[in-house]
Amino acid sequence: MKKGFTLVELIAVLTILSIIALIVIPNIMVSVNEYQQQAYDTEIQAIEGSAKNWVADHISEIPTPESSNMKSALYLPISELVENGYFEEDVKDTKNGGSFDDEDHETFAIITCELITDELGLVSDNYKYTYEAYISSEEYVEKKALKYAKDKKIETTSSSEEELEITEANLIDNEYIPVYIKKYGSENVFNPFADINEIILNITRTGKNEETYEYKYSITIN
Repeated sequence: MKKGFTLVELIAVLTILSIIALIVIPNIMVSVNEYQQQAYDTEIQAIEGSAKNWVADHISEIPTPESSNMKSALYLPISELVENGYFEEDVKDTKNGGSFDDEDHETFAIITCELITDELGLVSDNYKYTYEAYISSEEYVEKKALKYAKDKKIETTSSSEEELEITEANLIDNEYIPVYIKKYGSENVFNPFADINEIILNITRTGKNEETYEYKYSITIN
């Protein structure tokens, strides 16, 4: 009767297991990352919903734009939502770790107000409010810069990979970030660019010719 495995058989088994691991583990990691991102998006949406409920009770606190071609906004820290029962304390940040209201997070909502215009460009007397939540100034600027790049369809000029700088003026002049963001409970203005030296757009181009080019964008904040 045969007992145990030979060295060759053990090596063969380990080789097969290694190949399986190389196939399975990356797929598991992708699934885990996707789950974390989905959970994080749900948590952010919950903060935005809390901010909307807060606004319903504090509409007079929201600064209004001075003209139809401007947006104004309020910076609302999550501490205000937690302390007044609009959002639960110690909600975990699934993606980055910790809780949204701990000392490692700057979590806040940006509540933007703008006058409503119709398809003809006529301005009404009513306001439109939008609610967005972020865990840091860098994340806020990064997402707005990425949206700017995609909307403008910025392309590489000479190679398949390129780095371009996006400026504060690009984002403010094109109304991706309001020029005036008031801090709640203060006369101070929130400046999301205060600790940012540069915003670098990383562009990757794939495809064999101009008709089939596809562009991917990512943002690096320094």
